[in-house]
Amino acid sequence: RIVTREIMGVRSGGGAKGDGGFSWDQLELDAHGNLKSSSRASAHKARRQRLLSMETSGRSIQRGMIRYLELVFDLSKAAGLNDMRPLRSVAMFAAAESFIRSFFDENPLSQLGVVIMRDGVARQLTELSSSPEAHIEKLRASLDTGGAASIGNALEMCTSVLKHIPPYGHREVLFIVASLSTCDPGDVFRQIEDAARNRLRVSAVGLAAEVHVFRSMCEKTGGTYGVALDQAHMDLLVAAH
Repeated sequence: RIVTREIMGVRSGGGAKGDGGFSWDQLELDAHGNLKSSSRASAHKARRQRLLSMETSGRSIQRGMIRYLELVFDLSKAAGLNDMRPLRSVAMFAAAESFIRSFFDENPLSQLGVVIMRDGVARQLTELSSSPEAHIEKLRASLDTGGAASIGNALEMCTSVLKHIPPYGHREVLFIVASLSTCDPGDVFRQIEDAARNRLRVSAVGLAAEVHVFRSMCEKTGGTYGVALDQAHMDLLVAAH
């Protein structure tokens, strides 16, 4: 079978792009000898679809803004349930890993840190930095679950870190939570007010059901709150940030 260059819209030279943006570099052969899009091209297409989805959903994209984001990961006993295969914690990690890689791909000058909630306390797993592999490997090695989640402790820790970010930086917190409750030593709503006063934008992706304290936290800080219907939906909700 012969396909002419004119039909494919490819200019002279290997890997060159035609008027429609086609490139031979975007194709590879499958096991049956048929042409298919390469994994790199598929990833690029998925990224473009995600950006278009954010624009059509009304989310504002501030160009030139450096993002400083704390990713809060729930490792309470609720994350050890197996209604998502093989475990909730593993499914949540897969979504977090994809998010971290995309975050630095789209925001190369920004910084991210990871906070984990387990046994009623919050711990800074990784400091704010621009090293995606360091965050991913540290989180991968810390997926043991147990005890209760503490939204108040986690939010207080994030506020203490992010409130010192200069005005040119965008202060964000993203919770990925499996728990339907929070165990806090103080008033969690006071922590929410403190976060809002320090201009933190707090968003959350939850599992199983909506929780009032999460909804209130996101609304008062200008963030978004979504509850995943299944694992694929969770991946989309996390990726939207």
